[in-house]
Formats: sequence, C-alpha cells, structure tokens
Amino acid sequence: MDLKQMDATFIAHTYKRQPIVIASAKGSIAYDDHKKHYIDFTSGIGVNVLGYGYEEWANEIFAQAQTLSHCSN
Repeated sequence: MDLKQMDATFIAHTYKRQPIVIASAKGSIAYDDHKKHYIDFTSGIGVNVLGYGYEEWANEIFAQAQTLSHCSN
C-alpha cells in the first residue's frame, strides 16, 4: 500500500489535504516524492517553526528521549 492509499485508509480527514507526499526536507525547503521543492513558510498547530534537519536540535531531542520523553500531569 503506498502512502496516499495509507492516508486514505488510516487518517481521519478532518481538513482538506494537499495531493503531495513530502519525502524529505532540509532547512526551510521540503521535497516531495518526485523531488519537487517547496519553501515551507509556516509551522503546524502547536509546533515550532525551526526548519528541518537542524542537527543540534535533533541531537538534544535524542538525548532527552533517552532520559524521559513524556510524563503525564
């Protein structure tokens, strides 16, 4: 099953989705599964807009996840 089929089967479609598959990203540039690039000017709901592939941030997240990743109220 490809990603678009999986999306149609397993994701609750509570908003309109774009007909693309983002496969990778670096900095503010995201690439689809056909190597077309997109400049990402936005952040998602409740997330930071730090870009993609920021190595120092990823290393810190990795280190924290090895200690404690989530703890309930």
